[in-house]
Parts: sequence; structure tokens; C-alpha cells
Amino acid sequence: MTAASAPTAQDDLRMMRELAEEGRSRPLLSGRHLLVFGAAIALASLLHGAVLAGIFAWPPVALPIIWLGLITPAVIASRVWRPAPGDCPQTIGNKVEQAVWQAGGAFLGVVSLSTLALAYLRLEQSGETMTFFLMSMIAPITFGVYATALAASAAAGRVPALKAYAALAMVFVVASALTAGTAIQFVVMAAGAVVVSVLPGLMLLKRERVARG
Repeated sequence: MTAASAPTAQDDLRMMRELAEEGRSRPLLSGRHLLVFGAAIALASLLHGAVLAGIFAWPPVALPIIWLGLITPAVIASRVWRPAPGDCPQTIGNKVEQAVWQAGGAFLGVVSLSTLALAYLRLEQSGETMTFFLMSMIAPITFGVYATALAASAAAGRVPALKAYAALAMVFVVASALTAGTAIQFVVMAAGAVVVSVLPGLMLLKRERVARG
């Protein structure tokens, strides 16, 4: 090793030690996000399933209203309900976690709105309703995004417990795909939202409070 390269290697080692210490001492900050969106998805899923099962005699147009009416407040709440900047300084792990969840959320929003627009366009043009079946694939796609984001968060923040939730999200990918097109799928989706979003959200919030002391 040359004298010129020695400082660079030492800098790399110091950075690795800092990252390791950062992961142990500074918590991930997505607990609020997971809790708010998990609750919104669970409630919207139950209402959607109740409409499909005939429990609520609401017209089909009520379905997108249910989802927009619950997800929109969740988006607003997730932007307002944030930790104070001084309480939990941003870390590399937090930045990675935030980027993954933002990209995943944007992807789900674009896919959902595009599929819904296509379904209503086909309905208006030809009266064809089969395209609405594509909407039933949003549930397994959603859990796939959760699995990816939870696994990435587990690695970025050194939180092994999130790996278990990522594995559970994959279980709900299968369960929601096998029940596609039925009211049961939305019960599965509601349960999945609680298991892989609300519960890890509460866990991360608890870790955050402990870290703040």
C-alpha cells in the first residue's frame, strides 16, 4: 500500500465504522408512514370488500371514492406527522429507506390510477367490465412493494426484525393473488396491511422513542 493510498483506505474504514455505529444508535423514521398507510389500506380494503359482498348497497363509483377518500388523508398525515429535525437527525439508512418508500408509493399510485382509468375507459367505450379484474392484481403488487421496501429498510437501518415482516409480505402476495376477484381478497388485504404495515410501524415508533430517551 502506498503512502498516497493509505489515507483513502483509512477514510473508508472510518466511514464503515460510522455507518455501523449509525445503524445501532439512530432509528429508522418510517414508523409513522407505515402506521398511517397501513390503517388507511386496512379500512379501505374492508369497505371495498363489504361493497363487493353486498353488505353495503353502494354503487360501483363508491369504490374509487373509498380509496381516494382514505389514501389522500394518509398522504397528508404522513407529511405533517414527522419527527422534529433535532430529535432524529437524518442518516444514510433513513435516506435510503425514505427513497425506497417514496418510489414504491409512487409506483403503486401510478399503477392503480392507470388501471382504474383503463377500466372506466373500456366500460364507457364498449360496456366491457372484465378490465376491472386487473384491479384485483393491485393487492399482490402492493404486498410485493412492501416486501421489497421492508427488506431494503432492514438492510439500510440494520433492523433484522423487518426481514420477518418482508417475508410475511410475500406470504400475502400469494394469499391475495389466490383470492383475486373475490370479496375475501379484501379481507386478506386488510389483514396483510395490519401485519406488514401497522405492526412494524408501531415497532419502529417504539424504537424511535427509546432512541430519543
